[in-house]
Amino acid sequence: MGRTWRSFDVKIAAWMLFVHLLALYAPFTFTWGAFSAAFTSSVLFGLFGITLSYHRNLAHHSFKLPKWLEYTFAYLGVLSF
Repeated sequence: MGRTWRSFDVKIAAWMLFVHLLALYAPFTFTWGAFSAAFTSSVLFGLFGITLSYHRNLAHHSFKLPKWLEYTFAYLGVLSF
């Protein structure tokens, strides 16, 4: 019914299964502090770093920022990678 599985396909499938089984362990390690840190870093790096700085400011030049703030937001974008 299609192509045969290569050894690389089996390794990828095993890795994906392992990651999803490992995710079942997450509810037992949940803390509000870790949730807060993940949410805060997501907002800082994703919203301000990537969306605001990289996309809106550096790519489209949609608005002007003081240089220090432009560099700060660009640095937040670097930290997201």
